[in-house]
Amino acid sequence: MNDLFSKRCRHHFIQMNKYLRYVLNDHFVLACLFLLGSTTYYYSETLKVLSQDFLLGKICLLIIFTLHSLFGHLATLIKEADKVFLLPKEKKFKKYFHQAINYSLIMPTVGAVLLVGFLMPLMIISMKATWLSFICVCVGLFLWKRVDIIFQFLVFLQEGMTTLRANLFLIIEFIIRLITFYIGVFISPVVMLLLVGIIAIGTEIYLRNLSNNFALKWDLLIDKERMRIHRIYRFFSLFTDVPGVATKVKRRKYFDGLLKKIKPVHKNTFLYLYWRTFLRGTEYSSLVLRLSIIGVLGLIFINQPIVSLLVAALLFYLIGFQLLPIYSSYDYMQMTKLYPVSIKEKQHSLMEIFTVILGLVTCLFILISSITFSEKRYLFLLALLLFIEGIFFIKWYMPKRLKIRS
Repeated sequence: MNDLFSKRCRHHFIQMNKYLRYVLNDHFVLACLFLLGSTTYYYSETLKVLSQDFLLGKICLLIIFTLHSLFGHLATLIKEADKVFLLPKEKKFKKYFHQAINYSLIMPTVGAVLLVGFLMPLMIISMKATWLSFICVCVGLFLWKRVDIIFQFLVFLQEGMTTLRANLFLIIEFIIRLITFYIGVFISPVVMLLLVGIIAIGTEIYLRNLSNNFALKWDLLIDKERMRIHRIYRFFSLFTDVPGVATKVKRRKYFDGLLKKIKPVHKNTFLYLYWRTFLRGTEYSSLVLRLSIIGVLGLIFINQPIVSLLVAALLFYLIGFQLLPIYSSYDYMQMTKLYPVSIKEKQHSLMEIFTVILGLVTCLFILISSITFSEKRYLFLLALLLFIEGIFFIKWYMPKRLKIRS
């Protein structure tokens, strides 16, 4: 039992590495670096015009710290079969869960350090923060996350809280957490750390004194871990096929009128299938919607025209890139190979749907830019940039990426 969690961790890392190489590809890393650079530039330019004791900055810090404390769940790595084969060892699981709690704190702790480092200039302007303030905030975020993770573990105990009591305690905990962060931002980070430290010590003492003879809510424990892993795999499914992760399909009868405009001839077979997949499946339509909304928000709130142009061009590329797997969405069905449709017609259908989708995104970005850009030369530059990028993507990049022969 002492080495069980370590073995589970090694196996978990092997499984994650199988998909991370698809996520951390050259395009995704380049896009992240570009977004990080644009955000940092805009952030630094905004800080130059802020005055001391910036009230809105304190409110933003309070919201960000509170949201960070909600990030992260207890990773137990429990499997379905454990409630049968490890049930006789249930009394010896205390050390296992101590290791699970420590493991679950790794990502939130790294995130806290990076977040405080990124917000350091804003904290200096808004809070007149010192190095002691940064350390107190980092430690405070870590302690609150540990308290939250321990509470998540206590819910899994048979003698722990009922669902009603757990929800009530969750509300009370959130209110206390909000109050402590308010004290840290508006009064003193040192006072905040003292309060959080008292809460954390009390929670730690309760955990240490917990009897070894506890009983687990195995079904709840397994369901929570399954949901946590499923969320990770759903993120991976945006980049590659993940077994066991199925996307939701919705009827969406209001799009039937659009699909009826596609002539029912054999050369439009894949054109109909691709449009039906895009409109009914949440995998592609939701992706385009989310990226388009991010692009619209960037065009509205980014005051630097050049930066907003580059962000719009990047999101335009990401929309097209994330839609590429739609080409092979029916390759697993052997019956589609019997259709009297040539490969050239299938490829032409793909280019047609890409032309329409990217064209609509271009029109949306240009429409928003016509309202937000004060100088019309940037509007013309955006239209030209997206037009050239669309031609380049459809005529050169997409055929090369999918090895389509002209």
